[in-house]
Amino acid sequence: MTFTRINVANKLLKFIEMEYLVFFQGKMIPISGKNKLANFVEINYHYETITENQMLTKFTLMNNHNIYFPIKLFVKCSLHPFEKNYVFVSPKEDVLFLSNRHGLFLTSGIINYSSISQYGVLKREDYSDKIRQGRIPFYPLGTGDVVGVFSLETTLNPYGKAIGYTWTMFSEAHEEKNLIKWDRRLKSRLAFSKK
Repeated sequence: MTFTRINVANKLLKFIEMEYLVFFQGKMIPISGKNKLANFVEINYHYETITENQMLTKFTLMNNHNIYFPIKLFVKCSLHPFEKNYVFVSPKEDVLFLSNRHGLFLTSGIINYSSISQYGVLKREDYSDKIRQGRIPFYPLGTGDVVGVFSLETTLNPYGKAIGYTWTMFSEAHEEKNLIKWDRRLKSRLAFSKK
């Protein structure tokens, strides 16, 4: 699979919304772009690649202190609420699927070569209350006004750095097989990447 940069709005972003949060020192904190936590942990992210049907986001986490810090990065993905939406988890593939009349979406991620730690499907209205303690209740599927949430978890070593990626892929033809094939290729490529 080849990713290329495109500076135009894509179909994917018309339908799906992504939100990133970090559970750090007992608190759930929304993150965007560059963030500094407790003056010594830095989290930066940017869209590494965006094409018409695929989006890859890269996270860099830096620990500027001499102690270990557990980090849980939470990703919330949702489709526009005014349609009949379905969200379901595939524990076998370590992905979440979102579907509506426009197509099928796959989202997943890795951090320090480890895949998703927790995932679930929650109602949009109260998902933030449900994950407040850094745990995602496991509800594997939902329909209506629901969101998919997953976490990527690692421990930052003293003065260490961690790299994470999340991605979303879109198939207008609802082709689950192709999405899974692309997901496997991407996981394999990133697992051996030195970036």
